[in-house]
Amino acid sequence: MSKVDLAALVEDGRFRRDLYHRLNEFKVVLPPLRDRGDEMPGLAGQFVPAACAELGRAVRGFSPEALDKLRGHRWPGNIRELRNVVRRAVLLADDVIDPDHLEIEGLPWEPPVPDGARAAAVSLSGGVSLKSLVRKKVADTEREVAAEALRMSGGNKTRAARLLRVDCKSLRSKAREYDLDHTLDHTLEDADEQG
Repeated sequence: MSKVDLAALVEDGRFRRDLYHRLNEFKVVLPPLRDRGDEMPGLAGQFVPAACAELGRAVRGFSPEALDKLRGHRWPGNIRELRNVVRRAVLLADDVIDPDHLEIEGLPWEPPVPDGARAAAVSLSGGVSLKSLVRKKVADTEREVAAEALRMSGGNKTRAARLLRVDCKSLRSKAREYDLDHTLDHTLEDADEQG
């Protein structure tokens, strides 16, 4: 991946045309992180297990307010900035990453009132604890990230574990816990039927 316009360099004679055509077999356009707010739980969540393993921590994920804070940032440093923010948060958090654990420079942030507070109030009034809501959100994020890694690796758990930078035993455990083998079989069958 490059931020340099190689086609322009070829036209200026500063990059070899034959090499450009070798490199340009597949063009992948990735939108910047700031335009991928809906993907933030999965993107940020994939860095938590690796950071926990590296730093010897047992952080389970993000609070809904922390995810809102992540969604609200412009991410000029893109995915590297996100990875660093998550690593620092894992170091600071005891159990779940809250907005206070997220050291994001230049972000004027205020907690969102309408959706987050109203949903929490409704859930808490129904007798559900905030801790159980967080656990569910973390489990949903884990399931989503593991399923995507398995999809990307064609169901190969060893490759999926490498993608997630976790050990294969952990991924197999999560695949069983979230019934991902069954879901993945149907996803691959659907893709085969469409393909």
